[in-house]
Amino acid sequence: MKKALSLRAGFLFLLLISFLQPLHARPQVLVILADHLTLADVTRPNLPNLTRLRREGALALMSPGLAGKPDGAANVYATLGAGDSVRVGDISLGRMGATLHRAGIHSAFVAVQGEADGDLRLFLPAPDRVFAAGKDTEDLWAATQTALKSSDFVVVFVSDLSSLDAYLGKVLGGYQQGTLYLVVPTPPLLPDGSWNSLTPFFTKGPTRQLETLRSDTTQTDGLVAARDLAPTILSQFGVPQPVQMTGAATIPAWGGLGSLQRMDRLVRLNQEAQNTIFWTIGLGAGAIVFGGLGIYLTGRMAGVAGSLARYGLRVLASWTLALLLVPLADPHSVRTYLLEIAGLTALLAFIPTPPLLFTLTAIVLVLDGFSGTRLVSNSALSEYALSGIRFYGIGNEYMGVLIGGALLAVLPRLKWARGIILFWFAVVIFVLSFPAFGAKAGGAVTATATFTVAYLRITGREVHWKHLLGSIAAGFVLVFVWAILGHFLHLRRTHLETAAGALGEGRFGYIAGVALRKIGLAARVAIHPGTILGLLGFGLIGALGRKLFRREVLEYLAAYPRFAAIWWAGLWGCCVAVLFNDSGIVAAILILQCLVLTLLHGLYTEGRHAPACT
Repeated sequence: MKKALSLRAGFLFLLLISFLQPLHARPQVLVILADHLTLADVTRPNLPNLTRLRREGALALMSPGLAGKPDGAANVYATLGAGDSVRVGDISLGRMGATLHRAGIHSAFVAVQGEADGDLRLFLPAPDRVFAAGKDTEDLWAATQTALKSSDFVVVFVSDLSSLDAYLGKVLGGYQQGTLYLVVPTPPLLPDGSWNSLTPFFTKGPTRQLETLRSDTTQTDGLVAARDLAPTILSQFGVPQPVQMTGAATIPAWGGLGSLQRMDRLVRLNQEAQNTIFWTIGLGAGAIVFGGLGIYLTGRMAGVAGSLARYGLRVLASWTLALLLVPLADPHSVRTYLLEIAGLTALLAFIPTPPLLFTLTAIVLVLDGFSGTRLVSNSALSEYALSGIRFYGIGNEYMGVLIGGALLAVLPRLKWARGIILFWFAVVIFVLSFPAFGAKAGGAVTATATFTVAYLRITGREVHWKHLLGSIAAGFVLVFVWAILGHFLHLRRTHLETAAGALGEGRFGYIAGVALRKIGLAARVAIHPGTILGLLGFGLIGALGRKLFRREVLEYLAAYPRFAAIWWAGLWGCCVAVLFNDSGIVAAILILQCLVLTLLHGLYTEGRHAPACT
């Protein structure tokens, strides 16, 4: 009897202790927000506490995750708290805070009165407690300690770098029981209110982590997205992620400060140089193509003018490869970057024909695919880490170049037996579809359909609608097969697998959010002035060709049936890309570039009114 009473008393004592247990024994998270800082700011040697945080925790770079031009710090705060790329006024605002509240997690924020109050409420709209502090570091730390005693999740805003380092000294000395995050929502703003660089993202837990971070969103060591913060915090508390959140929890990864500095530098250079690069290419292409057509139509291709016209076409065939290779030189300024791009493009243009240039580009892209698409991820044509359009894999831009180059690679008859052609096409489809390479479903479908039509035409078979529809279906089957294998082999998750997982979990908001973002992005790309001018340019070339040198084109296609087969397959591929790729118009333009430059170079080489068949 006494033994039973003792057991009951012991049980009641343990139960009482569990109810009286202080809050800080539960998981606890402290988030420090500090605006307008860069990687260079937080890695200065004269900031001892930031240096200590970097050594004891993990440092990564963060993308704001807002597709398109950055549009205000408030929207990034909203994205941080929503776990999705949202803008002020969206119904997703504060989803993280609401989720924590439903889970019984107590929240608070601490800030100097009047500083960033509005932005903090976009991140955490309705905290359980609000603590105002003086500008002195001691006051801010005292308010933080008070908040930590009554709250599980505490957000602190610090306004400047020197105060941040001093405040971190207090935190690192007195906050040991929970997880610490230091997040910079926005870097220094440019005069138009936008920015041109990624921002620092620190984390430190009770145990030592690897040097940097990544997430399923970015699939890139050292890079996370703003929409990843909310899922990461929820995971710290063991709270399920809401169905509408499209971000992913961060995970430890390998990478040192040097790799982060290089990423930060290339992102900035690409952002600052993109307008100059693409407008120069676009306007230069118009001058080169239509100037060369003028020379061709007047029958002056035999002299120096013809050589310059052909060289100009090869320049236009070289720029995608130049943008791919130039980051290997590790440029440090926009001026140097632009000069290196121009110089390499000019040198590559001495390769004698566009088919050789595009074939070389395709080979480099295939090799890059097998090595993790590092070149593609750093190219100004395909690096969109800042806007969050894409973080990894081969996007629509280089997908179009790869498909066009792969078609032109089989143009020479010598040594291209049917088995070798099939093997080459299979390798390219593999690179564009394999999950570990960050593949997209649209790339697999477009490549499968294009190469099927090309192979049938090259081997002399007629192509009907049933062949095209069948090849499109085969592309989708391949995507599903990779998704299934990827699940069992624990490969990198594809977009399709992520979508299927979201549907299986009932996360219909995720599907709707991603779909709306892609539709909006496709619409913005389609009406972009560069896209419209590109389409007008190709339309004008087609109109002139039909009116002024249609006979020469038909004779050329008749004389070179393998090119004719590739030509028609490529045109079909353009249509499939537009239908099945988000922003597929970009891929279609680049496939068409490969075909048109090859055709014009061939016509220029033979000269007008010369026999097409030699």
